[in-house]
Amino acid sequence: MSECGSISDGAGRVLTLEDLIAALDRYEKTPSNVPKVETFHFNGERVLDWLDLVEQAMAGLSDEVKFQRIMRYVLHGHHQEVQKVVDAANGSWARFRESMLRKYRLGDGLLTISDLEAMNNDDFTTIGALVQEFKKKAKKVHGISEERQCAIFLGLLTASEAAELTSHGGGSAKLTWATIDRGVEDGSLDQDLQRLNAVTVRDAGGLPNADALSESCAGRPIISLTDLYSGYDQFPVYPPDRPVTAMHKPKGLIHMNVAPQGWTNEVAMVQRHMIRAMQTVSPHITQPYIDDLAVKGPKEKEEDEVQPGVRRFVWRHIQDLDRVLGLLEEYNLTTSGPKSKHCMREVTILGFVCNENGRKPDVKKTDKILEWPVPLQSITDVRIFLGTCGFWRSFVKDFAAKTEHLRKLVRQDQEWVWGADQKDAVTRMEGGFREGGLVLGAPNYEGTEEKSFIIETDAGPTASGGVLIQADAEGEERPLRFESRTLNTTERNYSQFKKEMLAVLHCLRIFRNYVFGRRFILRVDSTTLACSLKNYTPSDPTVARWLTYIWMFNFEPERIPRNKNRVDGLSRVNWDSMDQESTEDTPPVDGFLDQEEDVRLHINKWAL
Repeated sequence: MSECGSISDGAGRVLTLEDLIAALDRYEKTPSNVPKVETFHFNGERVLDWLDLVEQAMAGLSDEVKFQRIMRYVLHGHHQEVQKVVDAANGSWARFRESMLRKYRLGDGLLTISDLEAMNNDDFTTIGALVQEFKKKAKKVHGISEERQCAIFLGLLTASEAAELTSHGGGSAKLTWATIDRGVEDGSLDQDLQRLNAVTVRDAGGLPNADALSESCAGRPIISLTDLYSGYDQFPVYPPDRPVTAMHKPKGLIHMNVAPQGWTNEVAMVQRHMIRAMQTVSPHITQPYIDDLAVKGPKEKEEDEVQPGVRRFVWRHIQDLDRVLGLLEEYNLTTSGPKSKHCMREVTILGFVCNENGRKPDVKKTDKILEWPVPLQSITDVRIFLGTCGFWRSFVKDFAAKTEHLRKLVRQDQEWVWGADQKDAVTRMEGGFREGGLVLGAPNYEGTEEKSFIIETDAGPTASGGVLIQADAEGEERPLRFESRTLNTTERNYSQFKKEMLAVLHCLRIFRNYVFGRRFILRVDSTTLACSLKNYTPSDPTVARWLTYIWMFNFEPERIPRNKNRVDGLSRVNWDSMDQESTEDTPPVDGFLDQEEDVRLHINKWAL
């Protein structure tokens, strides 16, 4: 040490503070000083936890070294499957992680014991149907014995049902599927309701729209899900109707006191009971979907604390949740603890993932589109593919244009030809659903002028459509829904002005639940159309008829450049130039105008 108090090394060089920090960093990074991570051998389950722990254990190593050591953390029985994933990753750890999550978490390969235990007896009308589905899933679980399968299956039943099935074992202590199958064949647990359903008048009550229900839950910073415990068993059958459910059993004649599984009107009856129970908090706090309840959080994320560590938006949500649970208790309904999830940032509702940013399709559903076998073999296959994709069409920009080559295959008298155009159409659709697809925003019906709804429309030679837009909390315009449709043969012969006007008519009808009665902005890229929407001199009776509906809405026309129109892609594709003999029999866009009840302005005289 020098006289001034500095530190020097053996060579007499003075060491600075930066040298000491660098030396400490090197010491911390040496393998002997890296904290040990408690990992576990991968057995096909908890793949996300396993990946996180393995990455911590091999922190700082290159991808090549990670792949050399990865098998140390895998059970021998899974070496072959994991090695296939390693080979397909081509040396990329990110690709390996994504493939492992897809294979073992999203279920396109093996399943886990947790998937078997999560099966719900209430989802099946008979015990036999439950047995068949359980066996199919059990085959996808690696290394599970038959006795373990039977034990998990019986755990899904009540104690009396399990005892009834295992009573046919002949005194054997070992559980086998043969024993359970004999109990199912005996039929003592199943009730055939076909004769009762044949004479039952179908209830006109329906279920809430899944798309609208999920949209109302999107954009919330917190949300809870509540599921009833053995839901249908909590709803009594009307006493005069109970004798018609009578059935013979080994112990005598019995009838059902609660809603029987497989009965024609059981869903409508349960839905009506739940609506009655939740009528004071529906729809602003929750909306029942059979025996499931999604308790919505506040729309705004208020960060100030009402109590130490408890923010206001969480406190408000807890109060709403308490009201819902109080109503369930008042109507003598019981919720299931394991199936309920409270105070979540993100939940999956009827196939839609909802969070504070908006909503998107559940990847477990859309992955089926990505894995669809190509080429399609028949018209039926094309219809099934289009129907599956069509459920998510509000998330897909230019859906009609992207699927036009597939739609041609299902037209009457159309020759079946599968070529590069059809393959590209499937590829384009798959591209729209990769990584879960586009995240749509949540509508704000209390928006100000700065955050009013915006509709952009466009039309092309063969298709028309639009997009509903609204600015979010940061002022950024985000799409809420996409809409597009194919023009029929007559409409394709219209002038471009009439096609543009027809696109406006179609989009206003589709988005009317959002904008009717509100001031909104209507954006078009045609100068002539923008002027005509303000002041049109009737010269074409067809256009004048369309305007009688369009002018029912309160909008501000706005002209935008074509390159800024979000649906401009529709005007850049002309499929007819490739196939002059095709005939499109799509119903006309303005066909709804012939139905007077859809366009009549209803005025409540009692409100005057």
